[in-house]
Amino acid sequence: MKKSSAKITLRILLCLTIVFAAVSAIALTTVPGPNPDLFDVFNHTNGFRSDPTNPVRVAKGPPPVHAGHVTVLKLFGTSGPGGNLGGTTQTFSSANGALFRIDMFNPDDASEPHRIIDIPISGEIHTGPRTPRDKSQDFDTEMVQLQGAIFGDPDFDILRVRVGEDFGLPSPGHTTLTRRPDGNFNVDSFFDITYTIDFVGAPGGVYDGASGSETGTTHLSLGGPVPEPSIFALTIFGLLSLLGRGLQCK
Repeated sequence: MKKSSAKITLRILLCLTIVFAAVSAIALTTVPGPNPDLFDVFNHTNGFRSDPTNPVRVAKGPPPVHAGHVTVLKLFGTSGPGGNLGGTTQTFSSANGALFRIDMFNPDDASEPHRIIDIPISGEIHTGPRTPRDKSQDFDTEMVQLQGAIFGDPDFDILRVRVGEDFGLPSPGHTTLTRRPDGNFNVDSFFDITYTIDFVGAPGGVYDGASGSETGTTHLSLGGPVPEPSIFALTIFGLLSLLGRGLQCK
C-alpha cells in the first residue's frame, strides 16, 4: 500500500510540473531577437492590461456605479534619444491606433452586461538606457503622458482619461527582456499608473444630469507567467482526481 501511495504521489508531482510548465509557456510574452526593438514591446498585440483585482473607477452617480478592466493598445509611434530616464522617448497616438480600451461593468449588478468603450489616446513614454543585443536587458520606464477623450457617447457626453507625470499623476514602470534559447526575448513590462477619468453624462443615458472625476491607481502589465485562477482550479481538480483514482499522466 505504501509503495502504491508513493507511486501516486510521484505521478501527481510529475503532472503538476508538466501543467505549470505548460501554463508558464502560454502566459509568457515574447518579442523577436536577436536585437529586440522597443516597438515590439510597446506595440505588442497583447496590450498592457490592468490588474483584474483592481479595476479602474469609471463613473459614479448617484447610482449606478461603473468600473472597468482596461487594455492599453499600440503604445508606439516614433522614437528618439532623451527623456527623463536618460534613454529614449517613445511617442504614440490615435493615428497609429493607440487606444485606452475599457471593459466597463457595474460591480453592484452582475446581471448588467459589460460594455467595451474605446478611447483614442496619444502620449509619451520615457525609457532608461539599455544595450539592445545583451541577453538580459533591465531598464526603468515611465508613462509621462497619456490622454484621450470621446464625445457624444450614448452614456457619456464626455469621457476623458489622463495618465502620467505631466498631469501630476506619477506612473513609473519597468521592463525586463531576457533572451530565450531560440534567440527571441521573453518580456516582463509594467506601469503602475495613476489615472484621472472625467465624465459628463449624456442626456437620456444612465448618467443623465451627472458629472464627476474619478482618480485612482492600477497596475498595467505585459507578459509574465501568471496563470488565471481558473487554471489553478482545473489543476487542483485534476490532482484530486489523481488521488481518488490513481490515474497516470502519459
